[in-house]
Amino acid sequence: MKKVLFGIVAVTALAISLYAGVLTGQSQNGINTICYYSDGGVINAGSGGICPATN
Repeated sequence: MKKVLFGIVAVTALAISLYAGVLTGQSQNGINTICYYSDGGVINAGSGGICPATN
Protein backbone atom coordinates (compact mmCIF):
# COMPACT_ATOMS: atom_id res chain seq x y z
CA MET A 1 0.00 0.00 0.00
CA LYS A 2 2.85 2.42 0.83
CA LYS A 3 4.46 1.84 -2.58
CA VAL A 4 1.19 2.59 -4.39
CA LEU A 5 0.63 5.76 -2.35
CA PHE A 6 4.21 6.90 -2.98
CA GLY A 7 3.73 6.30 -6.73
CA ILE A 8 0.54 8.34 -6.79
CA VAL A 9 2.23 11.21 -4.92
CA ALA A 10 5.25 11.11 -7.25
CA VAL A 11 3.10 11.17 -10.40
CA THR A 12 0.96 14.00 -9.01
CA ALA A 13 4.05 16.06 -8.14
CA LEU A 14 5.45 15.52 -11.63
CA ALA A 15 2.17 16.57 -13.25
CA ILE A 16 2.01 19.73 -11.16
CA SER A 17 5.60 20.64 -11.97
CA LEU A 18 4.94 20.26 -15.71
CA TYR A 19 1.97 22.66 -15.73
CA ALA A 20 2.76 25.11 -12.95
CA GLY A 21 5.84 26.67 -11.50
CA VAL A 22 7.01 25.11 -8.25
CA LEU A 23 8.15 27.37 -5.42
CA THR A 24 11.93 27.67 -5.53
CA GLY A 25 12.51 30.51 -3.07
CA GLN A 26 11.19 33.52 -1.30
CA SER A 27 12.49 36.80 0.08
CA GLN A 28 11.31 39.73 2.16
CA ASN A 29 11.01 43.23 0.68
CA GLY A 30 10.08 45.41 3.62
CA ILE A 31 6.94 43.78 5.00
CA ASN A 32 6.06 41.98 1.75
CA THR A 33 6.92 38.38 0.91
CA ILE A 34 8.14 37.84 -2.68
CA CYS A 35 7.76 34.28 -4.05
CA TYR A 36 9.91 32.83 -6.87
CA TYR A 37 8.87 29.87 -9.05
CA SER A 38 10.62 27.40 -11.35
CA ASP A 39 8.78 28.68 -14.43
CA GLY A 40 10.18 32.18 -13.87
CA GLY A 41 7.06 33.47 -12.18
CA VAL A 42 7.28 35.93 -9.31
CA ILE A 43 4.38 36.95 -7.08
CA ASN A 44 3.98 39.28 -4.13
CA ALA A 45 2.26 37.40 -1.31
CA GLY A 46 1.76 40.62 0.62
CA SER A 47 2.56 41.48 4.20
CA GLY A 48 2.85 38.36 6.31
CA GLY A 49 1.87 36.31 3.27
CA ILE A 50 2.70 32.67 2.77
CA CYS A 51 3.92 31.58 -0.65
CA PRO A 52 1.75 28.97 -2.39
CA ALA A 53 3.63 25.77 -3.38
CA THR A 54 2.71 26.39 -7.03
CA ASN A 55 1.67 29.43 -9.00
